[in-house]
Amino acid sequence: DEALLHIRKSQLITLHSQISPHMLGNSLDAIKWRMIEKHGYDDELESAIAGMSSFLEDSYEYSQIIIPLREEIEKTKYYADMMAYCFLRELKVEWIVMDEVLDYAIVSTSIQPFIENCIHHSFTSDEVEPKVSVRVSCDESLIYIEIQDNGSGISPDILVSIRENLRNEDYAHKHIGIKNVHLKLKLLFGKDFGVTEIQSDKNGTYVKITIPKILAPLE
Repeated sequence: DEALLHIRKSQLITLHSQISPHMLGNSLDAIKWRMIEKHGYDDELESAIAGMSSFLEDSYEYSQIIIPLREEIEKTKYYADMMAYCFLRELKVEWIVMDEVLDYAIVSTSIQPFIENCIHHSFTSDEVEPKVSVRVSCDESLIYIEIQDNGSGISPDILVSIRENLRNEDYAHKHIGIKNVHLKLKLLFGKDFGVTEIQSDKNGTYVKITIPKILAPLE
């Protein structure tokens, strides 16, 4: 009913406002230190800052939380390029996206936290060339977003903690990015959606997000 819908909108806005400032703060801090290192701007830094500005343009109104997948992918590509410049110049991000998914709805900033986790936590050694693969595919009724890296993996105890965190309904106090994405997708699409799989070993980490096919609202 209308009261329940209002509550769900409020919850989505609250969760969205928690994750976005967290991400923006980390990203701007990375740019700041890179600027200090370089003693000023250059063309690459200007490109990195331009990428970050695309996130700053977002508002936290409900209408801006629900966006087409094409916009989410475009903004996440900007973010990945910026963070690769700041931290891992050799990072390769491979995007394999089915054209037919691009107009369907997703919660803004759903893919970015997983790219951030790869950069900050997965690549802890110089033994491999850092690579992240993002695959977006679909069947008749569902869309699958799969993120795979070739990093050093998540320790078993932390992996258990992440899975337990995803199973409860509380707001996140740790693993904030993963949990808030999961809660936002569940609020929008229902209890069967969100982060539906997470695996990790010494060869890397794999995350699967499942959402239904719902067309994004027109602007």
